[in-house]
Amino acid sequence: MQSKIQVPRGMHDILGNKFISLFDIMKDIALNYGFTYIETPIIESRNLFERPLGPTSDIVEKEMFSLSSKEYVLRPEGTAPVVRAYIENGLFSLPQPQKLFYFGPMLRKERPQKSRFREHHQFGLEILGSESPIYDAFIVNVLWEIFKVLKIEVIFFVNSIGCQDCRKIIKEKIKNYYKPYLNKVCDDCKRRYKVNPLRLLDCKVDVEIAESAPQIIDFLCEQCQEKFEEFLEILDKIEIPYEIKNNIVRGLDYYNNTVFEVFSEKESLALGGGGRYDNLASFFTKRKVPGVGAALGVERILELWNNYKEEKKVIGVVRIGEVNKFFFEVINLLARGGFRIIESFGKENIKQQLEFLNSLNVRYHIFIGEVESKEEQVVFKDFKTGIYEKIHIKNLIKELTKRVK
Repeated sequence: MQSKIQVPRGMHDILGNKFISLFDIMKDIALNYGFTYIETPIIESRNLFERPLGPTSDIVEKEMFSLSSKEYVLRPEGTAPVVRAYIENGLFSLPQPQKLFYFGPMLRKERPQKSRFREHHQFGLEILGSESPIYDAFIVNVLWEIFKVLKIEVIFFVNSIGCQDCRKIIKEKIKNYYKPYLNKVCDDCKRRYKVNPLRLLDCKVDVEIAESAPQIIDFLCEQCQEKFEEFLEILDKIEIPYEIKNNIVRGLDYYNNTVFEVFSEKESLALGGGGRYDNLASFFTKRKVPGVGAALGVERILELWNNYKEEKKVIGVVRIGEVNKFFFEVINLLARGGFRIIESFGKENIKQQLEFLNSLNVRYHIFIGEVESKEEQVVFKDFKTGIYEKIHIKNLIKELTKRVK
């Protein structure tokens, strides 16, 4: 017997218009805030991720999909490719900073579970070419505006992990605190103690131990402290809700100073995160490129987006007889005018066409027959109010715009 062919484990099909509607909202907001679209290849060099993400990060250790040559991998995250593209395409020669956004699939070989897929989509914002903390707040502000439009209540958990200098002190403080607990913590924590002590703080197993750990922000150098305070002052002034949390450290080596994650208040579900990465470019170029960015998990947001509605400018079109020339003239006019056409042209029977439109609850109908073709008119009907009238093709878009709500 032939084996059943189905979507690979951890992957999923995308059906319906909700996905693309979310993209449209995010895209429009990004464009309105001065971001430019960028799309990087789904296949990138392994070296692009191994060093900047860190050899002990979950992505590099066990989640990257390698191609057969091992030289290339399927893109697991979006920031490193954007920085690579910024350098490779000479965007540093343009006025700074450069504000870029992307929307696309990321692939990670992790254990599939609710709201977590091996192939998932991210919407990302990156600002390259400035060290100013105002851009840290700018990124958070744009994310806040997106969630306001989607009517999803969120809170930002923020922290600072300092610069390379003060992080040495921070790591020692954390290691000294954890030393008496090494026989009690999980295997991941025992490994992280040696290679990446900051990650001890976001362990999902030894939570109680992590909660009493030293506060990172108590050991920031003066400059890092000033940057973090400026960031928080801006959030206070623009009234974006946040909470300082010691366990927000992000899992990638390229982060420094400001880091944050955004959570749904009702579901306690992580929807995205980001932070500053002033040293990321130094992993593969001598050029200094300060940057800050964030990425949102599209699939998780789609689950919470409850006020989504299909577009309202929907017109059901009924074809009566052989009126193909005029018929295509009308539907082209409707499409160019921003209306979405619903039809079942393959059914010659008018009753069957109407039954199809009624099954989709289409309120507004246009009828096109031989008489209408000769008169260059259509018959418009609102099935809710019962309004029934003829509209000349010259006035069709103008009149429909008034009536279709």
